[in-house]
Amino acid sequence: MSLNMDILLGLMKRLIEWRHSNLKVLITSATLDGGKVSRFFSDCPVLTVPGELFPVEIVHLSERPKNYVEASLKKDIDIHVREPEGDILIFLTGQDDIDKLVLKLKEKVQSLEEGSCMDALILPLHGSLPPEMQVRVFSPPPPNCRQFIVSTNIAETSLTVDGVMYVIDSGYVKQRQYNPSTGMYSLEVVQISKVISTSVKVQAKQRAGRAGRTRPGKCYRLYPSMVYHDDFLDATVPEIQRSSLAGTVLYLKSLDLADMDILKFDFLDSPSIESLEDALKQLYLIDAIDENGSITTIGRKMAELPLEPSLSRTLLEANELDCLSQALTVVSMLSAETTLLPAPGKRSEKKRKHTPPDLPDGFGLGDHIQLLQIYEQWYQTYYNIDWCKENNLQVRGMVFVRSVRKQLSQIMQKISKGSLDRPLGFKSELVHVHPSSVLKSDEDGMLPNYVVYHELIVTSRPFMHNVCAVDMRWAAPILAKLEKLNVFKISGGSSEPDKKIQEVTSTVEEKEISAIQSPEDRGSRIQAARERFLARKGQK
Repeated sequence: MSLNMDILLGLMKRLIEWRHSNLKVLITSATLDGGKVSRFFSDCPVLTVPGELFPVEIVHLSERPKNYVEASLKKDIDIHVREPEGDILIFLTGQDDIDKLVLKLKEKVQSLEEGSCMDALILPLHGSLPPEMQVRVFSPPPPNCRQFIVSTNIAETSLTVDGVMYVIDSGYVKQRQYNPSTGMYSLEVVQISKVISTSVKVQAKQRAGRAGRTRPGKCYRLYPSMVYHDDFLDATVPEIQRSSLAGTVLYLKSLDLADMDILKFDFLDSPSIESLEDALKQLYLIDAIDENGSITTIGRKMAELPLEPSLSRTLLEANELDCLSQALTVVSMLSAETTLLPAPGKRSEKKRKHTPPDLPDGFGLGDHIQLLQIYEQWYQTYYNIDWCKENNLQVRGMVFVRSVRKQLSQIMQKISKGSLDRPLGFKSELVHVHPSSVLKSDEDGMLPNYVVYHELIVTSRPFMHNVCAVDMRWAAPILAKLEKLNVFKISGGSSEPDKKIQEVTSTVEEKEISAIQSPEDRGSRIQAARERFLARKGQK
């Protein structure tokens, strides 16, 4: 369930308990767990309206393959050669795997003996594709031609392709997970969830159901039935439990509900206390709430902007410093739904034939400056789409950025007057500047001592994305605020935690206290960590 739905249901429950009337609320959904929602609303009645679904035969592999892309390829060709007509929908985890399978499928189909099977049309489907390429999957293939649709989980619930008769389920999905103790997002390939009751249509069942929308079908699961029953989670981890909650908490604060304690708010899927504390701290440090937990004038203006709070605060500060136009551009570029810049070392054969893109480098100061320069160069071409293509920029993303910038500019004109992104140094984790960054080192190979970043994400290692050099003096006022931070007070409750919350957070507080040491202690810890790293490296 989406984060916004979780908040809406929590507010609705609060309203129902507050109003002494015959208020009736009807909640309809094809995917919600009716039993859980009923318990949340004091065992309210549940009405189930079954939808028409044709029978789907489920076929499991006897053992889990080492490479699910290769296993998908093998099963695709087997279906294409042996099974009757009907389109094939293949679920993979992301664009890279999809591109690999599409290429392999085309090569394999072309190598089949002519006349041994019907023709094939092979189409990718993922969020980075422009709309005109996504809608191709809805067009029926030519006569005597089978359509292969290689997709991310976008095809689980968002669309129905009438011709699909066969589904191949890899059993995996790519998922973002936020860790409030480090402030990092990790992007990991994880197992999908299964079904816990007939009223819940989550990933495994939802994927199989794609084959039975308009006719009987088959679903080939690339994992054994034992793995499905023993290892898969009963339900997908709710979005609210794997996301940064700063924007959510700011919205709740903007409602001016005087008796609301954020740490005790009744969520359908309760996030951790640590996640809520992290959100409160972020909002306090960027002046969105005061030391008593009340939303500030700045916070109200931030809440009007459809952005994560750190970016909203950036625009308000830029307006005061007479650099709003540049900040609007950078914030819009950071808000793009997809990666805008060409990935180094991953250019296709077609692109290798062209001259490498001559994009600006941000003067070596960092990625924010580079993003600004790229947009300004595009502006100078009068937003010429061909310029984006020539420089291997994501066209759909750039058009989206232009639209976002226009919207944000209009909102900023309304709110008129009222920071930087989160300064590095609030966390004790060792992180690295991402290799794609244009931030330059000095003649000794050293990077700047202090930087700001837009996002921390863990892949092979923890990386900072979109990094720029800053002066530590700029962050001094924020660091000073940490000295009088009381997370229970800014939550909206009392200045002292209740017993339950104290038990949950005691371990976290101990870690935070132990991390506040003298420079000598920190130097000793860094030296010890370096020695451990070199020792491990020598053992390899």
